[in-house]
Amino acid sequence: MAWLAYRILSPGEMADCHLAMLYDLGVESFLQEADFIEAFVPRDNDLLQGAVVGYLNRQGLGYSTTIHEDTDWNAEWEAHFEAVHIGDSITIRAPFHHRKEGTAVDLVLSPRMAFGTGHHETTYMLLEWMAEMDWKGKEVLDFGCGTGILGIYALLCGAESCCFVDCDPVCIENAVENLNLNELGKQLCILGSSPELPTASRYDRILANITRNALSEHLLALQRALKPQGMMALSGLLEADLESILKQAASLGFSVQAIKRRGEWRAVILGTQSLR
Repeated sequence: MAWLAYRILSPGEMADCHLAMLYDLGVESFLQEADFIEAFVPRDNDLLQGAVVGYLNRQGLGYSTTIHEDTDWNAEWEAHFEAVHIGDSITIRAPFHHRKEGTAVDLVLSPRMAFGTGHHETTYMLLEWMAEMDWKGKEVLDFGCGTGILGIYALLCGAESCCFVDCDPVCIENAVENLNLNELGKQLCILGSSPELPTASRYDRILANITRNALSEHLLALQRALKPQGMMALSGLLEADLESILKQAASLGFSVQAIKRRGEWRAVILGTQSLR
C-alpha cells in the first residue's frame, strides 16, 4: 500500500490541537517532532485526503506532501521510534532496542502504519491506568486495536484472553505480528467493527482508544459486550468531547470511575455497577 504523507511545518503551540483535529477526521498515523507533524493517509483514500487538505488550508498551515510505500514507512519509523518508559511498569520498544533492566513488563512493538505506540497521550494514559490494575484471568476486548498495544499489555500482565478488533486490515496484520513478537500465541483477531463482535462473548474489560465519533457510534454495542461489574476505558477524547460522551454513557447506566488528563487529551474509565 502507498501512503501520502502531509508534513505540516512549524505547528507551534497548537500542535496537539492539530493532531486532535486530524485524528478526529480519520488520520490514525503520525510522526511528531519539535518543528513538524507528519500525517499519513492511504494514497487511495481521496475523501480523507480532501478533508485533510481542507483543514490545513482553513488553518493557514504550510505543508508539503510525499508519497511513501510501506517499505519507506518502515525506514521512517525506525529512524524516529524511541522506546517509551512508563515508570518502572512498562517499557515499549522496537525489536532493535535493547531491553531495559528493572522494568516489570517489556513490550516489543513493530508499529508499521498502525496507531498505538505509547508515544501519543491517548495511548499513554490508558497504559498508565492499566499498570495500576490487576489483569490476571481477565477476558479483554481491544476495540480499534491498531498495533494491539493495549491488549498485548493486558496479556503480558496475565489476562486470560484478548479479542482484537479493527476495521483496517493493516492493523489486524500488525496486531498479529506484535502478538508473535511478544510470544503470546494465537488470539482472536477480527477485521471489522461492532457488528462483527462475537454475540456469545462478554468481557471483563474493554479498551477503546478511537475517535470521539467512533466511540459514540459503538458505545451501546460495547456496553452489551461488557460483563456485569466490568470496566471500560475510553480514550481519544478532547475536553470538548467529554460532556456528550459522559451524557451518553450515563444514559446507558455507566458510572464514571475516573477521568485522566494529559495535554489536550482525556480518557474516561467507566464502571457497570448501575447498568440496567
